[in-house]
Amino acid sequence: MNEMQRIEDLLKRAHGGDAWHGPSVQDVLRGVNAKLAASRPPAGLHTIWEIVLHLIAWNRAVFDRVQGKRVRLNKTQDWPPMPAPSAAAWHDSLAQLELSHRQLRSAIHRLPDRDLTRKTGSRRRDTVYENLLGTAQHYTYHAGQIMLLKRIAESHS
Repeated sequence: MNEMQRIEDLLKRAHGGDAWHGPSVQDVLRGVNAKLAASRPPAGLHTIWEIVLHLIAWNRAVFDRVQGKRVRLNKTQDWPPMPAPSAAAWHDSLAQLELSHRQLRSAIHRLPDRDLTRKTGSRRRDTVYENLLGTAQHYTYHAGQIMLLKRIAESHS
């Protein structure tokens, strides 16, 4: 297994399961309906739905970066607004999360290991490697947030 394959495997597990750290993004989203996803937690924290839209935005940004595009997200792109809550809209957001994840993993399959050091932006450390490992870390961070938001919602119902 080469380095790119190892990174792709980390992304797959952080998103879809069997990650060493615990529940994946898919694990914590299991059973979340539109009402729970849209419920605003105390102190104005982001909703589960907003976190899902944020993950989609960054999957797409990293996908574009590994393809050689220079991408910076503004505040609205980083945290897209939630659509009007409905089961169909929530299902669509989950489908977009899966699609953006699959597209990113597909892009990784086409990259040779030598591309890991390729710069993707103006920052010194902004490389393909940092973006891909950062995405796995991003999944882990937000999976933990979603778990806490679910517990908060359960304690208030």
